Amino acid sequence: MRSWLGEGIRAQQWLSVCAGRQDMVLATVLLIAIVMMLLPLPTWMVDILITINLMFSVILLLIAIYLSDPLDLSVFPSLLLITT
Repeated sequence: MRSWLGEGIRAQQWLSVCAGRQDMVLATVLLIAIVMMLLPLPTWMVDILITINLMFSVILLLIAIYLSDPLDLSVFPSLLLITT
């Protein structure tokens, strides 16, 4: 139990460092995306990624449908661009 607490504190410190370095996080995510496009992925991983993409699409569609005020989702175009 004590070792889990130490790992949680380290994870929290790592997340706070990442929050302060958003430019590095964005660069890392873009680099990973480019590597994923260049390297062939196994079919099971492609299936999982397509499933996750469809899941996010359905969630985003349901959120857009059930909003009562359109301004509640003013970030919709940016969110749509990022998720596709």
